[in-house]
Amino acid sequence: MYIDTHCHLNFPDFDNDREEVINQAINEGVVAIINPGSSVEKSRSSVALSQRYPFIYSAVGVHPLDVKECSISALSEIEKYARNEKVVGIGETG
Repeated sequence: MYIDTHCHLNFPDFDNDREEVINQAINEGVVAIINPGSSVEKSRSSVALSQRYPFIYSAVGVHPLDVKECSISALSEIEKYARNEKVVGIGETG
């Protein structure tokens, strides 16, 4: 049994083979995946991805390299996402 605690399956790099990567993980014994958001937009897409798969969970946050561009309203949006039942942590916060 494996749990991948840091995976960015919502990134565009996986647009062509996301389903294949997820199925391969299942076939290799991965029982849960935590997909952290690194910005408001990526946190949003991470939560959306977690809603589609019962074994994928999210962490939401803003990466330290992006925090200069983060507004109070963006942090409020992160806080809103953090209340989602599929969100299990705050990150990616460095």
